[in-house]
Amino acid sequence: MANKFYEERAVQKIADAIRRKGGRAVYKIGEMAEAILNLPDLLKSATLSAYDNGTYTPSEGYTFTEVNVDVGVLSVQSITFSSAADNHETWLCPMVWNPVTVSIPMAQPLTSAFYVNGTYSAPSGYGYSRVSVNAPTVSLRDLRISANGSYSASSGIGYTNLAVDVPMGPEPSIIERTIHTYSGSARIVGEMAFTECIGLNEVSLPSCTAVSYGGFQSCSYLYHAWLPSCEQIGANAFRHCYRLSEIEYPLCTTVGSGAFEGCSRLRSVAFQSCTTIGEGAFLNCITLKDVDLPALLEVAPGLFQSCARISSISFPECTAVGASAFEDCNLLSGVWIPKCETIGPYAFHNCTLLSSAVLTSCKTIQHNAFEGCEMLSSITMLSCTEIESSAFKGCTELSYAYFPRVVTIRSSTFYHCDMMRNPSFPSCERINANAFEGCSNLTTINFPSCTYVGIETFADCIGLSSIYLSACASINTSAFRGCTSLITISIPVCTSISSHAFEGCTKLYSINFQNVTSLGVYAFSGCTSLRYVTLGGAAHIISSTFDGCTSLYSISLGNCPRVSLDAFKKMPALTYVNISGSCSVYATAFRSCSMISVVSFRSYVYLSTGAFDYCVRLSRLYLYYSGVCGISGSPFDLTPLSSYTLRVECWSSYWNYVNSSMGSYDPEWWSYSTTGSIYVPASLLTAYKYATGWSAFSSKFVAM
Repeated sequence: MANKFYEERAVQKIADAIRRKGGRAVYKIGEMAEAILNLPDLLKSATLSAYDNGTYTPSEGYTFTEVNVDVGVLSVQSITFSSAADNHETWLCPMVWNPVTVSIPMAQPLTSAFYVNGTYSAPSGYGYSRVSVNAPTVSLRDLRISANGSYSASSGIGYTNLAVDVPMGPEPSIIERTIHTYSGSARIVGEMAFTECIGLNEVSLPSCTAVSYGGFQSCSYLYHAWLPSCEQIGANAFRHCYRLSEIEYPLCTTVGSGAFEGCSRLRSVAFQSCTTIGEGAFLNCITLKDVDLPALLEVAPGLFQSCARISSISFPECTAVGASAFEDCNLLSGVWIPKCETIGPYAFHNCTLLSSAVLTSCKTIQHNAFEGCEMLSSITMLSCTEIESSAFKGCTELSYAYFPRVVTIRSSTFYHCDMMRNPSFPSCERINANAFEGCSNLTTINFPSCTYVGIETFADCIGLSSIYLSACASINTSAFRGCTSLITISIPVCTSISSHAFEGCTKLYSINFQNVTSLGVYAFSGCTSLRYVTLGGAAHIISSTFDGCTSLYSISLGNCPRVSLDAFKKMPALTYVNISGSCSVYATAFRSCSMISVVSFRSYVYLSTGAFDYCVRLSRLYLYYSGVCGISGSPFDLTPLSSYTLRVECWSSYWNYVNSSMGSYDPEWWSYSTTGSIYVPASLLTAYKYATGWSAFSSKFVAM
């Protein structure tokens, strides 16, 4: 076909049936030869009875004016026209009919609503380009047009003149339409009054005070609406008016939700008196740049979401910013809302150019409020007391944050704020999971009031070198995992250190926890530079707590009730062990610590079999307890404290066993350190020599 159908509420089904008297034959479009179409739709179907060749004219009101029938052998036939047709359209029928020519000057009438004075345009293919309506004082009336010319109403209807101008072109005739006119002096535009009036270009209603729900919704060609007296704009009033470019309603006080949603060409908004605007009123106004709302009291959820051209905002009276209010405003760089007290979830999410935010009265920042604001460099909120999770997540340029009144930092609040260096939270009492995880430039933290550090709070802060948590009682799982620049830790009141808390802190040199009572597995695993450990509380030392601490040199434990199996096994640099409180040292606890030379127990100790096996340099054991300590079996196999003396000549007989069990050791040791001593109070010297278990070491005891 040369042209396709143009449709507006048109007949969808396209079919043509030819029936023969005395028989039945149905032909589908696919069986016809080429048809040339250049008019959109047919007015209505008509049946024409043809008894002979010739030209037939239907009665008035049908869309075709004549039918030419040329049939070689003709009997009475009925032709039903129920589809769109073309001037001089030719149908080739393979059976009885020869070509049938239909001449149609006009297409189907299309009904649209013209409610106000103005100029209306139609899309291509509707047969006219402009309709001008001039109705100074009108009532709602219908006018039917079907050709160029001027139309006047009868007395009392109200409109004076309607001019139709259709330039002649490839579509020579106008589509018949019914035009509805609406009072130009109307004070209220009713619900859905102009919805989908696609030909409406301009609106001028100088007396209108309110536009109801959906009043001009989807008027896709409306580019100007002059409503100087309008005080209220209802929900969806101008929604999807794609060509509307600017609005200024100085008297308007209320705008409903979605009122201008999707007005993709809207560039400026001015509501000098407006105090209330509903949710999403300007959602997806992607070209909106200038916003003037000096009296607005609250920025509703989604109000300016995805308004990608807004660069700055100023709301001097606003007290709250709702959820997603400015989400994805990619060019927004400055925010000035000095009276704002609450910022909702995702309020400024992905405002990637936002660099300055003045929110001096803000008290609450809800979750993800500033997530993805990559250019935000500093934030100061003197009144803020609550920051929710992920509030500043991914603000990669944020280097300084000052919140003097915040008590709790929620999870992931500053997650991967790569440039964060020195956050200040003098009143903070609790830091939740992942709050500062991945802040790679964070060097120092100082939270003097903080009592709790959550899971992975400072994980992978690779630049963190010193921490000050003087009030912290609990450090959770992986809280400082991977802090590869951390050198020293001293938290005197901390009582709990969970699993993996400091795992992989490869530069950690010393730790000092005076009151720790709980240590998790792998708490200091992989701290390859750790030299000095001071644990003053009553924590059990379990297997793997210090796994891989290959540089550990000195251990000082307080009221440690138990040193478990393999707790310090094969620590190649461990030299000094001092345990102040009552303690049980389990089998293999210090096995193969080849550099241990001095071990001191300040209180009661129970030594299990093999506790110090293969500690080949252990030469002095101090037992300060006022009574005889406990012993099981031989804790000192192959050490200088054993009940026999190893000499140089026995090196070869033990070498293979020792080498495979403990690793290689310097054979020269055997030539200068083949004896060791156990130091006990003088008053207990005799008691130890004859005590069960200790008597095997009677030659080793020395009075202090």
